Amino acid sequence: MLEIKKILVPTDLEEPSVAAIRYAISIAREHGAELLVLHVVDEERVIRNAMLPAEEELLFPRQWSSMGEGSRRFLDIELRDKRLDLYSFLYSHFDVEELKSVSVARLVRLGDAAEEIVSAAGEEGCDLIVLASHGKGWLARVIAGSMSEEVGRKAPCPVLTIQPSAVVQDNGHRVPASSLALKDAAASH
Repeated sequence: MLEIKKILVPTDLEEPSVAAIRYAISIAREHGAELLVLHVVDEERVIRNAMLPAEEELLFPRQWSSMGEGSRRFLDIELRDKRLDLYSFLYSHFDVEELKSVSVARLVRLGDAAEEIVSAAGEEGCDLIVLASHGKGWLARVIAGSMSEEVGRKAPCPVLTIQPSAVVQDNGHRVPASSLALKDAAASH
């Protein structure tokens, strides 16, 4: 049996990730594992926003040393705000007792989501990644690719993808979304 001591659960601070976080909490509680909740801030968006009109510098990803003082302050504020957003997201969707039932650490990283998820899992020694599925249609996956597919290919540990409709029952048992659909279908007949 796979020993699970550390679980990484990324969130984009959107509703579909709530089910994945709840699943991860349940798994962490069951295995006595630590839970790392990761939010990745899109580096390109921050760079575009950090290019303040008063500055004449050109910014490139990962070359923060070339940033002016105003851009560095903007980046610091942006990351601090995202840490607060992550904290608020967790406490607005989960009660304090649920979060206290496991050891939860919050991480905010800057970069490409898939790359940062894979890097964080490796650097933190994670045994499992629990990832929310956003249910892109097949055309969107073909054109833009799927972040979860990329993470699954590159991750240093198993990746569990959770549908937004998945739930954890009050008794702590995890119920796959397909089981819920079968139960609903049986109840309607």
